[in-house]
Amino acid sequence: MKKKKDESDDVSDYLKSEQFKQDFSEQVKKDTWGNGLPMVYMNKEGQIVRHYKDGKIEVIKDKEI
Repeated sequence: MKKKKDESDDVSDYLKSEQFKQDFSEQVKKDTWGNGLPMVYMNKEGQIVRHYKDGKIEVIKDKEI
């Protein structure tokens, strides 16, 4: 018996989508850079960084070994 697709399935599919990643990224930029604030996140190297709208990136904390 096939399960009926419901709204929660649609939400789950959206959260897994590239569109969600793009929408989320745009909202974060709007909420940070749009208010004159840097984004703070962990980069691929495991460092915590401040990323400014002008492209400048400062390492706040280096990866712990």
